[in-house]
Amino acid sequence: MPRLKDYYDVLGVQKNASPQEIKKVYRKLARKYHPDVNPGDKAAEERFKEISEAYHVLIDPEARQKYDTMGHRAFADGFDFTSFWDRVARETGFGFSRAGPGGFGGLEDLFGGAFSGFQAQARASQRGSDLTYNLEVDFMEAARGTTRHLNLEKESLCGSCGGAGQTGAGVCGACYGRGRTKEAQRINVKIPAGVDTGSKIRLRGKGEPGLNGGPPGDLYIITRVKPDPVFARQGADVFVTVQITVGEAVAGAKVKVPTIDAQANMTIPPGTQGGQKFRLRGKGIKKLKGSGRGDQYVTVHVTIPSDLDERSKEIIKEFEERTAFDPRNS
Repeated sequence: MPRLKDYYDVLGVQKNASPQEIKKVYRKLARKYHPDVNPGDKAAEERFKEISEAYHVLIDPEARQKYDTMGHRAFADGFDFTSFWDRVARETGFGFSRAGPGGFGGLEDLFGGAFSGFQAQARASQRGSDLTYNLEVDFMEAARGTTRHLNLEKESLCGSCGGAGQTGAGVCGACYGRGRTKEAQRINVKIPAGVDTGSKIRLRGKGEPGLNGGPPGDLYIITRVKPDPVFARQGADVFVTVQITVGEAVAGAKVKVPTIDAQANMTIPPGTQGGQKFRLRGKGIKKLKGSGRGDQYVTVHVTIPSDLDERSKEIIKEFEERTAFDPRNS
């Protein structure tokens, strides 16, 4: 009798899944749970029978229609797997004839010549998967570089079975046959000066562990730089706004401006206009690609005091009369 578990749930597909989708999911599950890949594992064997039974019904249009209409009651008298296997073998070229619900063929029978090497590949060493981690950093951390300590939960080789998934007593009880366990790890990450939003830092060998002695994957740190209240950025160039007085703009002066390193002296030439932009060469951010640093651009805003006394106002009027300057007719 067919098992009462819903066949769509067994394969993990939607009820409107196409035959191509069902076949793709079945192949993936069958490769994972086939007894040739899991020798002596009764749980994997039962799982393989379960997914095979679900596949046999859902891949056959007539059987699937009956199942959709009546559920498991449609096969109360049993499903003719033998004739079904023969027909599928003819139509698809897959050698399914020995793999009914009471038994199963080898992987080459199941998937044809294209998968004949799967068993050897399963035992061969495989590189571990790469991992990514999104990290938010402050503007100055990105500009100057820093070191971060990350607490990550990632997979490691099981300490009980060494990644084999089995012990002398059978399936490893610590990892349940997976060969891996989740554990918290503390990783030190050096953030180089010059990273920007979307920059990728590669930590070799810090990804998931490999299989069957294969090398581990890598860990990629993807940075996101938080905005800064003082500085803006475009690539390696930095932008900042500085307020100056009317006297500094008219007569010129030396003023201190902030940079990502420290305060720097900048010359304001006489007659500087509000909104004028100056460049400080090499005061920007270190370039990740290539050498050197970007520049810093300083935009000056002329600030007018709002609490002038009468004498100050008289001096300004006298100044205007002496210069006879009209900016609207200049």
